[in-house]
Amino acid sequence: MSNKWPLADYESTMQDLTRKLPSALEWLLIQVVIYLLLWLSYEYLARLLSILLGAIFFAIWVVSVIVEWIEPSKVPRQYFRFLLASFLAPLLAAGLFVVLEKLF
Repeated sequence: MSNKWPLADYESTMQDLTRKLPSALEWLLIQVVIYLLLWLSYEYLARLLSILLGAIFFAIWVVSVIVEWIEPSKVPRQYFRFLLASFLAPLLAAGLFVVLEKLF
């Protein structure tokens, strides 16, 4: 019988998982494209989703940063980058939509 603690390989498991995920910049670009498609097809729904999802991701990011500041954990920094990218994506898409709308 092994006395190995079940979470002993936590760090290596998290590193393996984060290697398979897209980078925060790729995630941002993917989301901006999806939001732009939504803005171009359903402006009202896009506005609602952008406000709601942007606010939710921003709130989660703020709480996560505060908790991390109070008590550091082993959460990878990529998590915080993903949350920030998920907050910025609707803002960028809305800005691009406004610029495209004025140009055309």
